[in-house]
Parts: sequence; structure tokens; C-alpha cells
Amino acid sequence: MPLRILGHIVRRLLLLTASLLAVGLILFIALTRTRVGRDFVRTQLEIAFETYLNGRLQIERLDGDLIRGLYATRVQLYTPDGQLLLTVDSLALHPSWRLIFRRTLAFRRVELYHPQLFLHYAHGHWNFAQLQDTTAPAARPQWSLTIAEFRLHNGVVQTHRTGPPPRLVQQQKLFDYTRSRLDSLTLHATLEYYPDRLLVDLLQLSASLTHPRQRLHHLSGQLLYQDGRWYLPRLELSLGESQLSLSGQLIPRVPFATSALQLQLQRGNLDADALHRLFPALPFRQALEITGQLHGTLNGLVLEHLDLAAGSSHFRLEGTLFGFPDSLDFDLLLTGSALRTADLVAFWPTLPLPSAFHTSTPLALRLETRGLLNISAPVTFRHLEGRVHLQGLPGILAGPFWLTRNDSTGAVTYEARFRLRHVQLARLGPGSPLPTILNGIAELHGQGTRQFDLHLRLDPRPFGGGADDSLSFTLQRNDTRFWATFSLPQPTGSLTATAFHQADPDSARFWMLAVARQFDLSPYLSTDTLRTRLNATLSVEGAGTDWSHLTATAHLHLDSSYAWQAGQSWPLPPASVHLQLTPEASDRQQLHIEGDFLTAHLTSNLPPPQIARLFRYWLQAMATAFYRQIEKPFYRLPRPFAPATIPPPLPSLSLQARFQIHRLDWLPPLLGTPAIQTNLTGTFWARADADTLQLALTWQADTLHVGTLQQQKVQGRLQLATGRMVDRSLIGLLEWQSAHLQQLRNIRLVGYIQPGSAQLSLSSRPDTAGETLRLTATLDFFSRFNRLTLQEFLWQVNGYRWYLEHPARLDLYADAIVIHPLALRNPPSSDTTAGQIELQGLLSAQITDTLHIALRGIALAELTRALGRARKLSGHLEGRLSLVSALGTPQLAGFLRINQLRYDQHPLGTLRLVSHYMPGSPLIALDARLEPDPTIGAANRLHLFGTLRLPSPRDAGQLDLRLETGHADAFFFTYIFPELIANVRGYFVGRGRITGSFRRPVFNAAMQLHAGAFDIPRFNLRYTIEGPVLVDETGFLLDGVRLKDPTGGQAYVNGRIYFNEYRFFSFGLMARLEGLQVMNVTYSRDLPFYGKIWGRGLFTLRGPLYDALLQTAEAEVLPESEIYIPLAESGTEADEAFIIFADSTGRIPERPTRRANLLARRPPGERPFLDGLDLDLNLLAPQGTTVRLVIDPLLGDVINARGSGRLQIIRQEGSFQAFGQLDVTEGDYLFTAGEIFVRRFLIEGGTITWDGDPINARLDLQAAYRTRASRAGLPGALGQGTGLIPLVVQMRITGRVEAPQVSLRLAIDRSINEPLAGYEGLEALLNQPERAAEYATSVLLTNSFLLTTERTDPETLTLSGNQLAFNSLSQLIASQLNRYLSQVLPNVDLLLGVQGEGAQRLDVTYGIALRLLNERLIIRGQGVYRGESTADGQQNLLGEFIVEVRLTPNVSVQVFYRREDDVLNDYTLTSVTGAGLSYQTAFPTWRRLLDRLFGWLFPDRSSDRVPPLTQVGNNSEQANVEQHR
Repeated sequence: MPLRILGHIVRRLLLLTASLLAVGLILFIALTRTRVGRDFVRTQLEIAFETYLNGRLQIERLDGDLIRGLYATRVQLYTPDGQLLLTVDSLALHPSWRLIFRRTLAFRRVELYHPQLFLHYAHGHWNFAQLQDTTAPAARPQWSLTIAEFRLHNGVVQTHRTGPPPRLVQQQKLFDYTRSRLDSLTLHATLEYYPDRLLVDLLQLSASLTHPRQRLHHLSGQLLYQDGRWYLPRLELSLGESQLSLSGQLIPRVPFATSALQLQLQRGNLDADALHRLFPALPFRQALEITGQLHGTLNGLVLEHLDLAAGSSHFRLEGTLFGFPDSLDFDLLLTGSALRTADLVAFWPTLPLPSAFHTSTPLALRLETRGLLNISAPVTFRHLEGRVHLQGLPGILAGPFWLTRNDSTGAVTYEARFRLRHVQLARLGPGSPLPTILNGIAELHGQGTRQFDLHLRLDPRPFGGGADDSLSFTLQRNDTRFWATFSLPQPTGSLTATAFHQADPDSARFWMLAVARQFDLSPYLSTDTLRTRLNATLSVEGAGTDWSHLTATAHLHLDSSYAWQAGQSWPLPPASVHLQLTPEASDRQQLHIEGDFLTAHLTSNLPPPQIARLFRYWLQAMATAFYRQIEKPFYRLPRPFAPATIPPPLPSLSLQARFQIHRLDWLPPLLGTPAIQTNLTGTFWARADADTLQLALTWQADTLHVGTLQQQKVQGRLQLATGRMVDRSLIGLLEWQSAHLQQLRNIRLVGYIQPGSAQLSLSSRPDTAGETLRLTATLDFFSRFNRLTLQEFLWQVNGYRWYLEHPARLDLYADAIVIHPLALRNPPSSDTTAGQIELQGLLSAQITDTLHIALRGIALAELTRALGRARKLSGHLEGRLSLVSALGTPQLAGFLRINQLRYDQHPLGTLRLVSHYMPGSPLIALDARLEPDPTIGAANRLHLFGTLRLPSPRDAGQLDLRLETGHADAFFFTYIFPELIANVRGYFVGRGRITGSFRRPVFNAAMQLHAGAFDIPRFNLRYTIEGPVLVDETGFLLDGVRLKDPTGGQAYVNGRIYFNEYRFFSFGLMARLEGLQVMNVTYSRDLPFYGKIWGRGLFTLRGPLYDALLQTAEAEVLPESEIYIPLAESGTEADEAFIIFADSTGRIPERPTRRANLLARRPPGERPFLDGLDLDLNLLAPQGTTVRLVIDPLLGDVINARGSGRLQIIRQEGSFQAFGQLDVTEGDYLFTAGEIFVRRFLIEGGTITWDGDPINARLDLQAAYRTRASRAGLPGALGQGTGLIPLVVQMRITGRVEAPQVSLRLAIDRSINEPLAGYEGLEALLNQPERAAEYATSVLLTNSFLLTTERTDPETLTLSGNQLAFNSLSQLIASQLNRYLSQVLPNVDLLLGVQGEGAQRLDVTYGIALRLLNERLIIRGQGVYRGESTADGQQNLLGEFIVEVRLTPNVSVQVFYRREDDVLNDYTLTSVTGAGLSYQTAFPTWRRLLDRLFGWLFPDRSSDRVPPLTQVGNNSEQANVEQHR
């Protein structure tokens, strides 16, 4: 039973199962295999979509089955309001039911064909947002989804908008994606979705964006979510030219800010064009390469590195980021070691970087930043600090900075301190006026933009400032008030300025005060040699906020200032200028200028900015019209013109002005302009708007001097009127008259211009005795060319005349000039033939166009004389030339010949020049010869040959010439050094080569100077010179050139004379003198010293011609030299470079600039060589050197000192200084008192010391005058005797030359070897302190004691007066007789004297010396002939006869005969014959004398050293002189 029941149950179950399967099969077939079933499924899907998403789904047809696949056609999706959202042409689903029991929907393949998504953005909302899940969430089992292959074919996404765009689109930060179209969308991917896992594998995604046009080439990657983590193993993007490859992972956590993130960008190449289409606000315009790595939590990220590369520049960013999502606390480091600003500007064009920084120079950057960023809206910085270090262009910038935002007020407080090192302002922009390197500190601190302080402290030395202080600049702002201060110190001056501005509209005002004291402008001007000492004050003040209400005054006061440049100096006299700007009415403004330079008054109805706008408009219109008239080419096609544009709205201008120029003496030294002197006055008015322009200018002046151009009684006017089409409506008149222009009289220039033509007429009053000039020309504007017609030309100077034979035409094209036959004639004169110049041909850049030039019978002497040239060429010029491609690469061919060529009466010879073209080359072959001409005594023989290319506007030309010299006169050195040498003789022989360009030729020559000679007139010197001279691009090279003087002295010179780029000569010479005579002047009133001087030693001469330095460290003056040093300034030295004479009106003319080239004449402003020569000479004067200190050259009042010493002579900026000492061993001093008293003192020793002033030396000299004095005037019985007393007047001269101290005393002369008895008492009497000077003076003047004050009775005074008169007369006769005998017998020393109290008591003294064998043998005699008889009636002849032989300068042997008596007692005659030995030495100390005499006993003992020469005289111990006889 149980089994039967169990079997029954099983049968029932099997039957039920079969029934269910049959029903399921029927239902499956009914639903999928039949139309009714598929429609039922379609209907259920549409109902479910509407139920769950509140939208409407419409499927037009559903085919297929659930086994092989379902196919839906025309699937459409609508929003709840009925808008079409999505349409798909065809949808194919290929399911897999294997995983259905695992609650997994699996599809083998899902394909969409031509899906179209229509998105509508209306007032901030998208239409797809209406689709919302309307069912309540329920706890139902989760299903999984897998799609093995998902494909989308030819998809389209179309967007349109109603209302305003999104905010990012409005700000142009994002392209307008609400009105765009994305088509050609192709997608290939796989999908695996499980409740705990998601895997998306995007194999390919591509699309095209039509507006803006952009192509997404490729997007692929993987996205995986598993175990609560998101993984991005790879993502590759190709958008346009951009390439991107990255990977990463995210670990979500709660809170989300603690989620972990890891991101790695392996490769990134961002195309700027592609990104700019999508993000228009991006400033990038160049590709950017980027790689990087980031990891950490979202609120604690670590940026390992972010590398950026643009062009050849590289950046790296690394650091940490904390605080996300509310804020961002960051600590970052930005570095770059190969940054180039050119790459940065190309990548970011709108970056505010000066154009001077656009360079490829590598820079190094290090930026450390720390801060806090509030990233909640709005994004603001709360705190920022860091340090920057930038090295490169233009220098080094380094320092810290801080920024803080106040939470309550929102105000930003900031502070920065940067150090500038080696900042080169000259590289900030082309033409910068500051070629300096800056070092210093910049500080900035403030709060917001309305309150800040800026401080700059710079090293002032690059500006010419001193090192002890800093250049400082301060700028402060407090709300609407601004303050600024500026201070620039210099070694000898300063510049300070203070300024204030209040920007409050109700009380706007400003002022500024700038003061310059001894300020040097040279660092700020283009000339590198200019130096100034500027004293000036500038004050400015005003009020107003706009031009219609602006009032301002400015006052510039220039005090006495100076300027120096290249050896020239300009005194800048005081001047002042006052400027005032005031509104005359609501629509008019006036500007008034009053000052020493200019007086002007200007009135206008427009403010300056609008005047400048009108000026630029009409300047452009004039330039366009001028371009239209000249753009008429002969060969090429005309360049297109810019189309005429409608002018912008421009106001109408009415302007009137009057002006008067007073003086412009400050402009030439500061700006380098020619000197301008004038009293020009004028008026100006203008009316202009967008359609018309009218202006008129008139002027007149009594004098107008511009450089060397001088005019008298000048007047003129200029009038212009035109419309908008300038070339069709311009009418103008120019008239200029001058009563005197150079040699021309009554000059009148008139020019007219009108549409289609112009005319010019220049004429002067006919003057047969002066110069006459006439020129008439017309200019016609044709459609294809312009024609210039020369109607008349006449130039005549003193009978010398050139004139135009017939009218000549020149057709002017933009690229060519056609010259029709043009002939100039010069009528023949009595000694010249007719001259003629003919031109005809075509000037252009084509090698087929030639200009032919014919020259016949041109007398160069007459031509240069008529041109007013001081240095005249003479000769007769003949030639024919052809100029090819004159406007391109010129080529010159033909021949020139000049017969009997002379230069300033120097015969040169016959010059022949021949040139011809080089086929197929722009070079010209040249052959020039200078040949001898016996008719004028010229022996020159030179040959210059080679090739050259003439210069053009785009080419400096080329030289390749060779020179062979058989005989080249050296006279041209007279013109190179005109103030130094004269009578240059000799000639060069050698060869060389000239290369380089015409602007910078390079010489390379080897020459030998033969039979050279020249004179130096100022020093009365004559030298012969011979030796090799080389020439190269730097200058002359002298290699062992030998100088020789007539006395046999010589010197060898080596070194260079530099060309200095052919601007001026400078020296780099060294000379070794071997007894060369360097001065031969017997008397001079303007030299600091003169004489006959020979030297030995090494000398150097360096520096430019106008500021050279002659220097020697060790040189010697030969003993035979005689140096005269004037101790009184008896003459006046005039240096024309420092003296400026005013003209008849009291004006001070400007100094001419430095000579234009090497051979140009020296302008008056440039100092001559000798006047500008500085000296630093250290000279040794050996024993025997003679120095003559000239006190009065007319009376012969001269100190002749002979000795040895060392002297340093310094001359700097025209001021002489002398240092050193001369140890005097012997000499004489001829004391003169008028023409009556002449006494010769013999110098016995002493010193002359110079410590600065060369004419105020310190003296310490001992001198003696020996005489026989009458007893007359002595007290008591001593005055009653009849004999003469042999006395020595001893003189000591101390102090300085300007204030000498002279002491006199008397001594008995014991050197005469006469017996003297009781002389001690007499000496004691004569040298009483209160009477010594009185006795000595009386003996010095009268050879007696008659001038003493003891003789007071009348009889005695009468007798003394008679004796004094007789003695003075006898001394005058003897003096004149001695002068006559010394001139008649120059080789014999002869001295006669007359002494006595009357004719009955008259003594005659005599002295004679004969010096032979260079003073080695001396024969002399001396004595006295007494006029009074002795007791026995015989007259007395007393004296001695000596023969002296000098063995050495210090040792001599004498043989003598003497006849003598006792002069103080009765006459007792005795005769003595004998011999003597004399030895003389000099020593500074007694120890030195002992060492000299007995030092040979102590050989190891070192001798004392003589103290060296210093610039302070050493008078601590005077030398002692001991003489042994």
C-alpha cells in the first residue's frame, strides 16, 4: 500500500511537471516567437518605464526571441513633458541565460545603431533631470549584470539651450556645451556589475565635436571597484594632438576627506590648441608635457613630483596639501634649472612679462611657498608665505614674502623683502639709458591696494655714486595720498627728490621738489666720456583731477655747473626756467614758459592727450601720402597700399603759440648737438580736425649759428594746408631769408608745393668779390615717376665759377634714378684750362644700369680755395668713371689722373688710378699709382692694387688691397701731431695690405723709415729717426726705432700708437734714453722749467693724444745738464681749452667737440698734446748737475747751484707739483740791486727742497762774497787806517722762495794767505749781534762801513757821502767792464774791481782764470794794485799766481807764488813760493766720515743707508762739508 501510494504521488508530480513545462514552453513560444507575444513584452516594457521613471518609452517594433536575441527598432525615449530625449534606430540584445539562476543578467552582446541623444538646457536645468524613480525603495534581492561586448555605432549627442548659458560658459572658461553637437560617436566596452564588484573595460571610444571642432581620437581604460576600493589600472586619452596616460586608485572612507588616493601620470602631452577650444579662458598657447605622482589621503596629500615641460624649459613641483575639502594648507617647492622666458611667453602669451625678458637664456628658479587656501566659495588665500630665488636675466632676485587675510575685514596684509644682485637694467629693454649692474634690497609691506610702503636701497656705485651710502627710493600710499622720496649719493654730489600726490577728487593736488648738487649725469647719457657737475633745483606743484581743471607750475633753477668730455670742458652758466599751465576757460588751456633758455606762450582748446592723438593721426596721413608719391618703381611691381579707413571721431583743434629762444648753451655738452647761438623768435598756429589741417610757422633772428654754419638776419615762414587725402590736397609754402650765410650774402630760399608739382629756388646777391650761388629746380609728380628738373645752377667765388650748361632732368623712381645729360662747366682763367663735369645714365640696383661720369680740366687748387679749405690740394684732375648698381652693390670702373699733385705745398707726384669690373663678381679691381714728378720735386713712388666692394646701405663694403712703397714722404706726421712736431723729413719703404671694410679698414704693413728727422719747436729740439714701423688694425707698431740728437745722444722707442677705431690717437710707447737731449731752451716765459737737459733711463708715454701721461720710475739727468727753474711767475700761460671768450653781444660760445677723425684739425675745445700732457717723472740728478733758480732773468739775478739729488715732477690737470731735494755742493749767486750793485756770492753748500709747489721751494743755502773793504766808517783808530781789509760777507738763505729769510755776517778772509794780526778783535767788533747786519750790508753795497749809523756829525756825513758816491760809481764802472770782458773772452774768467775813498786813494783788484783740459788744468791769478805809495815811494802790487792740476773731482795739486803783507798793520811785503795738496769730501754725519776713512779696518760692518726720496723734504740734519788743504 505505501509503495502504491508513493508511486501514485510520483506519477502525479511528473505529470504536473510535464504540464508546467508544456505551459512554460507554450508561454515562451507565445511571448518570443509570436508577434503577439513580442508586442506583449514591448507593452510591458513601456509600462514599466513609465511606472518607474515617470517618462515615456516607445518601441516601434520588437523582433527576434530570447534565445538568439531581441531586436528593437525605432526606440524613442521622452521626458514627462513630452520632449524627445533619446532615439535609437536599432537596438540588438543577445542574452545569455546560463547565470539566470544566480540572479545575473548576462548579455553576450549589446549593440546600439545610430543613437541620438537630445539634451535641452533651460534656465539652469537639463531635460533628462525630469526622469526620476517614482517607486518607493523596497528590500528586494540584488541582481548582477554582465555585458561581454557593448558597442555603440555612429552616435550623436545634440544640445540646445533656452535662456542664459551656464556661469562657466558666460565667463568663457568653458566652451558652450549647451549649444553643441557630438557625432561620429563610437563605443566598444565590456561591463561586469555585481553587488560588491564593478569592472568597466573601455576598449575604444571616439567622437567628433562639431562646435567647436574637436576630435576625440581614442579613449580607453579600465575601472575596477572591489573590496571597497576603486582601481584605475590604466587610462589612455588622445584628444587632438594631446596624449594622456595615467593610473591610480581610491580607497573611500568615512568621512570622505580621509579617503586614500594614489594617482600616477606616466605621460602627458597637452595640446594648447585643443585645450583652448574646450577651455577658451586658458592662457596657454603651446604644448605642455606633464608627468607626476600624488598619494595620501584627500586631506593630507603628498605631491611626490609634478614635472612640467614647455619648449626646452622644465619645472618641477613637489610638496604637501592638507585640509581638503574646506581648506587647503599647502607647502610646495617649485624648482627649475633650465627655464627660458621665451618658452614661458610662448606658452603663456598674456603673462605680464617685459619684452626684454623674452630670451632663451637659461634661468634658475627656486620658489618655496607655505600657505592656507580657503577653497569654499569664494576661493581666497588666508595666509601665504615663502621664499623665492631667481637667477639669470636680468640678475639675481632672492628673498622672503608674506601674505595674510583678516577674517573679519577681508583685508590682505602683505610684506616682502627681496635682495637684488647683479641686476642689469640695460637688458630690460633695448636702448635702456642705464648700462649698470644693480645690487641692493627692495622691501614692500602694506594692507590692500590703498595702503602700502615700498622701499628700495641700492648700491649707488653703478650710477657713479659713492660706496659709503645707498641709493634709496620710498613710495607710500595711505588711502588717497601718495608720498615718494628719492636719494642718490655720489662721491662729489647727490640727487634728492620728494613728491606728494593727493588723489581725492574734491581736493586733488600734487607737488615735487628735486635737488641736484655737483651731480654727474654721465651714467644716464649715451656718451661714455662725459662728466658733469650739475647743480639744479626743480619744483613742481599743481591741483586738479582732469585736464580741464588742471593747474600746474614748475620752476627749474640751474646753478653754475660744469661738464667735461675727452679733454674738453664747458662751464655751464646759471639759468632758470619757469613753466605754468592754467585753464584759461572751461574749453581752453594755456601754457607759459619763461626762462633764460626759452620764452614761450601756448594756448589751445584741447588738452595734451587729445592734441597728441590728432598729431599721430595727421602724422600717419602725411607718411601715407609721402609713401604714395615715392612708391613708383621702375622694375618691380608697386607695393599695395592700405585701404583708406574712416577716421575715428576727432575733436577740432585750435592752437596758437609764440616763442623766443635766448640761449642753448646747455645742449651741446649734454646731448652732443652742435653749438647753437641765436635769438630766434617765432609764432605758430594750427587748426585741425579729422578732415582738414592748417598750420603756419614764422621765425626771425638777428643771428643763427649752428656749429660752423653762421647766419645773420634770418627770417622765414612755413605754411601748410591739406585735407584728408593729403597727396591730392596738400598746398605749402616755405620761405627762408638770410643776410649772411658763411661767404654768401642775401640768401633767399623759396619752395612751393601743390598737388602734382613743387618748386625750389635758392639764390644769393651777385657779388664778384665774394661768393654767389643760384639754384632753381622743379619737381613734377607723374603717375609712374617724379621728375626733378634743374633749371639753373651757378656757384662763383672770387672769379672762380661753375654753372649748369643747360637744364637737366632727373627722373626719380622708387628703385631707380634716370639722369639725363647733366653738364657743369668751369670757364678757363689765365692759368687754368676749362673744367667740365658730365653725368648721364641710370642709377639702380641692377647690374645692367650704369652712370657715366666725365671729369675734364678740374684745377684742384682753385676748387679747394673756393671751398674754403685750409689744407689745399693742388693739381689737375682728369678722368672717366662708370658707376654700376649704385643703389645695390656699387661697382666703379674707369680711370683718374691728377698731374702735379700737392697737399699743402708738399709735392706728392702724379696720381693714376684705374679700376674695372670683375666678371661675375661684385668686386672691383683697383690699380693706383703715385709716381715721381721732377717738375715739382716729388720723389714718391707708391703702388696700391687689389679688389674692393663699394659700401651700400646694407653692406659696409670690402677691401683687399696691397701696397708697395718705394718712397713715401713722412711729412703727413706733421698733420697727425700738429702742435708737437714740425719740419718732418724722411721717407718710408716697405709693403703692406689693407683688408676689412670701408667703415673699419684693417692695415697690415711693414715699413722702414729712412733719413727721418723732425723738430720739436717748443723745446728747440731736432732729432733724426730711423727704424722699422709696422701698421695693423690697432695702430702703428714701433719696434726699436732710434732717435738721435745733434749732440750724439740717442733713444730707442718701442710700443704702439693706437687708432682707437679711427676716432683718436692714443699712446702706448716705451723709450730707453741713452744721453738724449730732451730740452734745449735758453729762456721761456711759459714753461715751468727750461734749460739744456740730457737724460738717461726708461720712459713710458700712455693715454690719448689730448690727455697723455709721461712717466718714469727711475731716470737720470746727465751731469752736463743745466736746468733753469723760474722762482717767480713772470708770464701768463693761456690754455685755449680752458679759456672761452664772449662775443660782442656777451654770449659765451659753445666749445667744439673732439675732432671728427684722426686727421681732422684739432678744434679749439680739444687740448693740444703738450697742454694736456700729464707728468710723473722720478729723476736722479748725479753729482755735477747744475740747477739755476732764476729770480730775475733780466738782471741776471740767478742762483746757480751745482750738486746732486732726486726730484719727482708731477703734472696733473695742468697743475705742476715737485718733490725732492738737491744737495748743493757749489755754485754762485749773482746778487743784483738795480744796475748799480752787483755782487757774486759763491755757494759753499746747502739744500733746495721741493715739497709740492715747484716755485716755492724750501731753501737752506750758505754763500760767501769775498772783498776788500775800506776802513772808512769803523769806530775809533780802526777807521783811520789806509789799508783795505780782506773780508768775507757770509750769507745764509733759509725759508721759502716766496718768503726767504736772509742773514748776513762778516768774517776776515783767511783764504788769501796774508798775514793778519789781531783779526780776532776786529771780527768780534764786526759781528756784534746788534750791528752785524748793518756792517755786512754796508760792506756788501759800498765796500766800506760808511752806511753805519755811528757817523752822525755833518762833516763826517758829507765826507761819507762823497766816499759813498765815489765808491758806488767805481763799482758801477767795474761791473759794466766785467760784463763786457766776459762776452768778449768767453773761455776766460776775468774780474776787475775798483775800490777806494777817492781818486788819490784808489785800489784796483783783479782776478783771472784760464781753464784747460775740461777744467783739469787751471791757471789763475788774483790780487790788488794799491794806488797809495808806501814810505819808500814804491807802489804795491799784491796777490798770488797758482797752477792747479785736478787729479780727481775731490783731489788737486797746486803750485803757487804769493806776494803779501799784513793788511791790518804797516806794509811789510813778503814773497812766498810753495806747493799744496787739496782734498774735499761731503758727509751727512761724523760717523759716516769715520766709516769712509777707516771702514776698511772693519770689513764686516755694514754702512748706513741713505734715506730714500719721499714727497716730504728731509731737513732733519744738514750735510757737513769738510775741506782739507
